[in-house]
Amino acid sequence: MNNEELTSGARLLLVAAVLGWWGTTACARADEVAPPMAVEQKSVVPAWAADLGAAIEQLERQGFAIEAGTAYEAALTAVLQAMDPLATPLTEATREAVAQRRAGTVYRAPFDIGLTNESVRIVAAYPDPEPEEVPDWVGHELVRVAAQDVTALGLHQIENMLVSDGPGVVEVVTRRFNDGRMLTTQRLERVAHTLPDLKPAEKLPFDLGYLRIQRLRDGIGSRVVDQLSTWAKGGLYGLVLDLRGADGEALKEVQQIADWFAQEGTLLYALRDALDQDIELVYAQHDYYLGMPVMVLLDEETGGAAEVLAAILKDSVRGAMLFGRTSRGDFLLREPVQVDADQKWMLAASRLVTAQGTMYTGRTGVSPDVRVAADERTPARSIRSGRTVVLEEERAQVAMYNRIRGDATLRRAVDVLLGLKALDIRPAGHHPQSSR
Repeated sequence: MNNEELTSGARLLLVAAVLGWWGTTACARADEVAPPMAVEQKSVVPAWAADLGAAIEQLERQGFAIEAGTAYEAALTAVLQAMDPLATPLTEATREAVAQRRAGTVYRAPFDIGLTNESVRIVAAYPDPEPEEVPDWVGHELVRVAAQDVTALGLHQIENMLVSDGPGVVEVVTRRFNDGRMLTTQRLERVAHTLPDLKPAEKLPFDLGYLRIQRLRDGIGSRVVDQLSTWAKGGLYGLVLDLRGADGEALKEVQQIADWFAQEGTLLYALRDALDQDIELVYAQHDYYLGMPVMVLLDEETGGAAEVLAAILKDSVRGAMLFGRTSRGDFLLREPVQVDADQKWMLAASRLVTAQGTMYTGRTGVSPDVRVAADERTPARSIRSGRTVVLEEERAQVAMYNRIRGDATLRRAVDVLLGLKALDIRPAGHHPQSSR
């Protein structure tokens, strides 16, 4: 396409080029689910496109020049992202980035952080250096990451800021612990790191369990189920399932895990095409309902198969509550679509529908039942000094508060679980021990 200004005829060609693929794709998809005569014929150019042409003509009359190639790219991008706000052009770089993210490969700052006396500190270099090569900033308080003050942020959010999908430099500002005068800026190369699919399970005080999934890949379902079975037989009261930052593409593993929270025959989710025709219906298949309350943690980085699991637990089972922030909106619904001779875009071509009828189209993610602000902090708690007798329950309370401090989302979830336990409230249903 040349660089002349658009004429009225060129405007028609522009709109037709932008929208031509849309009509073709819609008709092709309709042909797959209905006879040709049943497809409603639509105008090639919708009314809003004519309005766009009129707006361009008005601009031209006022002397504004529009470069044809730039206008075409801008119009195409606007149309696609109006249909799917998370639509992205499919290039080799984006394809590799998505594959890398779902494989669990990230690039992280070369250190580990921890919470000490209500301050986030660099506790170790990564990977482990030789003793004589430990950087002098290990032990410093972390003040800023990429020019953003992090002193009021939770540990989990700061960890997210230190991780990237690609290599590069992370700039951090540190200061010696308890010394507010001396600030040091460090520009550090990120290092490649493969996240474990599943972090080690934790038995929390008061008969609660904590399980963090980071990637839903083949084989993880059986590992999660084994842990749930062990906890159920051991009398665990409730569970925190952490899906923050989780991804993956193994939907069979989603079903295997979700089975434990739904009674046999329950519809977990349906996949439908753009014409609202069912592609797949997925039901709970096994009769070993867990029967314990589960608190699910999610954030804006929860996506892929993990986001499907979150949607199921929110809308298709009983006894689950979601805490945190709205997830990414990537439910494995997108597929490559050829939009013109040179470009493919990833577009949401199907829909996810839960048992309650909630439909996820990729325009937004799963919203939590309890929203937790990213900068909400959790205070520490300790036993008063000078005590000669300390009750075991007090020790458990302190251990719990020390575990959840700095993580407001986890604290909210634990608070609800402890309240339910105090009232002896459990989801209706039978225990898995009775059916396995």
